[in-house]
Amino acid sequence: MNKRKGFTLIELLVIILIIGTLTGTGIFYFRGLFVRQRLEETMNNVRAFYQRTTRYVTTTGENYWIELDRSNEFMRCLRDTTAASTEDSVGLTPGLDLDFAGGDATITFTIKVSGIVEDNNNIRDFSIYDSDSKDSILFYISPLGEMEARIK
Repeated sequence: MNKRKGFTLIELLVIILIIGTLTGTGIFYFRGLFVRQRLEETMNNVRAFYQRTTRYVTTTGENYWIELDRSNEFMRCLRDTTAASTEDSVGLTPGLDLDFAGGDATITFTIKVSGIVEDNNNIRDFSIYDSDSKDSILFYISPLGEMEARIK
């Protein structure tokens, strides 16, 4: 009687196939989690930036401008309309892109001391999206100064 020890080639191939399938599924799943985490972190950064800007308005008693620059992928807060008056800014992490309607490279919001927000380009919403997965964050700034954001 001959006792076999070990596995056959077919058994090994089946195990390798199962491990490969589980690994591929896991990588796909975790990649989606990392993209979602990066979008949530960016959403929180943009909200904090907006809150800081409204705080500047209330503490100084002056109007401030928020400029969104699509070509350089950043937002900045200006004390007046000159670039030298940048008070604060937020840049996007690599792989995220800023987008809004219209062909302009920048859009601007004016936050007034009264709490009202004027859109200088007739655009109130913008988005930040992941260039690979196309998942995005949609932002809207109401005329009363409330910022809404949701991940889509």
